[in-house]
Formats: sequence, C-alpha cells, structure tokens
Amino acid sequence: MRVFHLALMSVACGTLSMLCGQSMPGALVSEKAGGSRQARAATAPAALSAPPAERSALRLNILSAEEQAVKPRGFARQSGVVRAVDGLDPAKLDWTVLADGRQDGRLLVESAGAVKVRVHFVNFDAGQGEVWLRRGDGTVAGGPYTGKGPYGDGDFWSEPAEGSQLQVEWVGGQDDQPEFRIDRVSHQWPLASGSDDPMYCQLDVSCYSEFSNAAKAVANLDFVADDGGVYLCTGELVNTKRSAFAPLFLTANHCMSTETEVRSMVTYWNYQTSKCEGPAPDRAASAQISGGTLLSSYSAIGGDFTLIQLPKAPAGAFQLGWSATDPAVGAKVTAIHHPGPPPTNWKRIAFGTRDVDQKGAMYLDAALFPLENFLQFSETSGRVQQGSSGSPLLNESQQVVGVLSYGYVPTDGGSYCDITGAAAYGKFSLIYPVIREFLEEVPAPSLKASKAKLSFAVADGVAQEPSRQAVVITTDSPTPRGFQIKTGAAWLTPSVWTGTVSADEPVTVEFFAAPPALPVPGTFNTTATVTMGPVTAGSMPVTPVSVAATVTVTSRKPVVSASVLPNPVVEHTPDRDGTNFEFQLQVEEKAGFAVRISSLKIDGVVYSDHIKDLLGTTDLAANGSIQATIRAKLQPSQADRFIELSGFSPTTGARWSAKATTKLLPLTPDGE
Repeated sequence: MRVFHLALMSVACGTLSMLCGQSMPGALVSEKAGGSRQARAATAPAALSAPPAERSALRLNILSAEEQAVKPRGFARQSGVVRAVDGLDPAKLDWTVLADGRQDGRLLVESAGAVKVRVHFVNFDAGQGEVWLRRGDGTVAGGPYTGKGPYGDGDFWSEPAEGSQLQVEWVGGQDDQPEFRIDRVSHQWPLASGSDDPMYCQLDVSCYSEFSNAAKAVANLDFVADDGGVYLCTGELVNTKRSAFAPLFLTANHCMSTETEVRSMVTYWNYQTSKCEGPAPDRAASAQISGGTLLSSYSAIGGDFTLIQLPKAPAGAFQLGWSATDPAVGAKVTAIHHPGPPPTNWKRIAFGTRDVDQKGAMYLDAALFPLENFLQFSETSGRVQQGSSGSPLLNESQQVVGVLSYGYVPTDGGSYCDITGAAAYGKFSLIYPVIREFLEEVPAPSLKASKAKLSFAVADGVAQEPSRQAVVITTDSPTPRGFQIKTGAAWLTPSVWTGTVSADEPVTVEFFAAPPALPVPGTFNTTATVTMGPVTAGSMPVTPVSVAATVTVTSRKPVVSASVLPNPVVEHTPDRDGTNFEFQLQVEEKAGFAVRISSLKIDGVVYSDHIKDLLGTTDLAANGSIQATIRAKLQPSQADRFIELSGFSPTTGARWSAKATTKLLPLTPDGE
C-alpha cells in the first residue's frame, strides 16, 4: 500500500454536527461562467505565421540517471522532471525586424527526449509587446503573454508544448524591450508501458450514458511539484450555491498543496472516447486550462484534499453535486478517474460498494494517518490506480462523497486487475466544514480586533511605556484567510503588515509609535485599518476593522534643526574677496522654547565668535526660524561637510545641538 500525506490539522464533521447532512445537486456550467486567466487570440498575428527559423538555441542533453530517478508521491503518477537552466533572458533572443516595423525576438529551447516541454518565467514584463510560444514545427502552443504575465507578478509556468522543442517569441515596437528570465524547463518523458498502464479490467466511461454529465466534471491534470518532479493526477469541478459562479476544482493534497504547484497545473477536459469503446482520444487535442488559485488544502490527517479556483470553467462542463453525509456501508458508489500514464489514461469508470472503515492509525514518514478519515471503496468492476489520485467517489445520486487518496499497487509484475483490496477516499463529510464557506452562501467571516483605541506618549524623542501595545486579530473563518494592515500616518507601525488568520489561529499584532517620525510636540491621531478580502468570485466582502490611535508628544528641552539650501552646494567662480561657495543656512526651533546659539562650527573649525556676523543674531524665538546667507572660502570635495550648532534655553538652561550635512562640490569644467 502506498500513501502520501503532510501533517496538517482539520476539523471532523462530528464536531460540527449541525453542518453534517448538507448536500448540493450537480449543475451544468452557465455559458457566462468564469473568466479567462490568459486572453488568447483565436489565431496568432499574421506576422507570426511563418514557421520559425532555428536561431538562438538552448539545447539540453538526454536526462542524466539522477534526473530520471522516480520521486514517489503516493497515488500521483510521475511523468517528468524539472531541469534548471541559467542565463536565458532577452539578451539571448535572436532579433529581426518584421515587415510592419515591429521587432521580433526568438529563442529556441530543446530538452532532448522530451514528449512535452514548458518553461518557467521569472521577472517577466512584456512591456507593450507580447510573448508567444511555438512548438518545434512552428505552430502556436501558447500566448500571448502580456504585461507582467497571467498573475501580474512576473512569475509563471508557460503552457506546455508537445515535443522536445519550444520557441519563445517576443513581438513589440522598436522602442520597446521585454524583461524576463527563464530559470527552469519542465521535461515530460515518454511513459513506457508498465504495471500502471490501464488494464483490460478498466471500463470506458463513454459506455455508461447515465454518467455522461458527471464525466464532464472530471479532468486529467499534470503539474510541476515543488520537489522538482512533474506528476499526473485527476480532479473534478464541484457545484456552489453562490449566485456568482466560481469554478471550484477539487483534487488530492498529495497531488498539490502549495500555491506554486497550483499555478503550474494544466487540466485536460473531455479527454475520453467519443463513443463506447471508440478510438483512443488525443490528450493534446483536449480542451486545456492553465493555472488556478489555491483556496484550501489539508493532508491525510484532514482528508487529503486541495480546493482550487480555476481561472475559468471549460465549455460544456458539469459541476458535480456533493453530500456531507457518508454513504451507508454496503451502499453502491462509483468512481470516475484518469488511470495510469498517457497516451492510454483517458477517462474510465469503476463501480463498487462502500466497505467498512478501517480502524486506528498508521504512521508514514513520522506523520499520523487516521484510517477512519477515509471511505473504503471495494471495487466490483473497474479499478482506480496511480494517476487517479484526486478523483471523486460518487454516491447513488452522483454526488461527491470522497476524494481518492491511496490504494494498493501491484508488486512483482502483477496488475491492478489482480488487486482485491479497497481504495481509500478522503471523506467529504470531513472536508466539508473546512471548505463550506467556498461552497455556500454563508455570511462573510467576521473580523475583530481586541482593542478599538490605543494611546501612546513620546517625551524628548523617547517612546514612553507601554511603548508597544498588543491587539489580537480574530475571525470565525475555519480556513486561514489573508489580512492586511494599513495605517494613516507614518508614526504608527504594526509588528506585521500582512499575514493569515483563522478561527483556530488568531494573530497578535503589536503597534508602536515611532519617535523619529514625531519631531514636533503635540497630539496626533490616526487609524489602523485591518482588511480581509474575498477569496473567490462571488465571495461576500469582509467588513474591515479599525483601531484608533493617539500619541501625545512632549518635550522638556528645545528641539532645533539645521539645514543647508541648496543641498549639495556647487562651487562658483571665486569672487573678488576669494569666496567660492554661497548657500543658505536655515535654523528652526520646534518645541516651543526660545534658545540662544552659543557655538558654531563648520567642518570642525570654530566660528562661535562670528555667530552674529554670519547669522545676524544669536537668539532664536520659540517655534521660530532664521535663514542666513553664508559666503565662504572652502576646499571643495565629494566628502560630507558638517555645520554644527549648539546652545541653551535662557529660561530653562536646557542644552540643545543641531547638525546640517551637505556636500561642497567642485566647479565643473563648463563653469556650472
């Protein structure tokens, strides 16, 4: 038996009995459902119609033995590996000018022996142009990619291209220039026949017309995993009660569990025979949707599932209904799935009954695997196998009641057709409380802060105790939700600006007043706002929460500042008296104390006896300022120069000091 899991905690349906028993019928997808992640033109621009020439090229050799090593991943089927590359950027493009005056830059990437390749872009910015992908025969494989790419952050996997070659092509104006770097190549290898090829006992789903709608909800998929492998799994669209359709897609956590893995996913739709036992379908010709957004994911301890929002719904798709009630032991159940590797893993169906739960727990790789979290599917005809991971188990109403997690694999040259043990599906009754908010028109989660008002004090530039004040952010959302904090003034700073919060994991944020941003005495008010945005199309907005903050700034001594205008100062042609620099020195008092200037230094040279001559006065009024023109004969340099002033308050005797920094730059050759 092979299983895969990650240790994350979940909530069993039994602890939320009021949620159990919920169900949802299936439904056909509306024609208006979803939106495209990447708007692609129906055909490539005419300027790109010519077959690509073989120009600049990166050629990767046949996979090494290390690269060919299989990475076990439970019931997911490995189909390739990621290869690191270096230095692929626009500088490597081979440039030409098209007939319409636009620039065309091309780069050929080849991974020897691959049946399908993809490239990973980082720091992508197409500027005003667009990036297209071509197969080795010159036909268009993907694009156009514009702006900063599909996710707006310059980081994404390209669409796949069949064969061992993929050409990256940028087209744009003569004054435009793209930015990107290709750091990885996904290499999918030919999948040799083996014990996990679909066997004679597999049943063609097209032979069972009563399941034709349910079959439209199930997709084959491949993705690039964080461990450097490329894998095959199965997943399904599930229905939602939301008035605005969100294409929600359910698969197994051991298939995908991170945002980067979900972004790399490609789903293949209607990959099945056109009629019962008809000709083998072409997977590459199936409708494809790239990428998605991770919503929720839990390992085997929580049911082994991942919920994803697709960028759009495939045309003609069906949303499977679901039920949070487990079928009775002995009840008929059905599995629809994609077993084994291409080119023979088109959609199949398996029939059987729910077997009794296994008891106890199993440890694998030091992680707990509670067996009672999984429905046991005793197959009477058809078989699920590696590649079927994430596929749905359906009750007699064709509603999802489980997600395929693990099962037996043949050994010693045996076949899946010889296996009599049950396959295990994560219980939807366990999954449902965690993903309920995505499926139903439930009220928006609450967002609360433990304090509504904070008060701070700063004296003489030092924050007074309590200088850091804690606010606990809570929500009733059972799943982690992202939050963001914004403050209305620079002096109020939180210990974190962003993060995640859930009902089980509240967040404590410390706020503090930053003295450097508060040089002037007085009372200041601002507000910190905590927001938590919607997570799916149609999600209800979460009401933000605000925390008011007040700071009182006091000073028991003068606060004097000095500055030089302009800054830096540029040397001029020496006057008749030899002075070669002229600038304004501005001195301000900001704390409400009248002060006297008793010391003045320029670059360490004392000019205290000439304060009145240089500044016009030795006294500065409370909250007052003076501005004096300084003419001097000084040596220019690129080093910082300092003007230092100090003195005292005649009324309190409190001392003060101030320093202005500038550069005295030499006269340029043209006299400017």
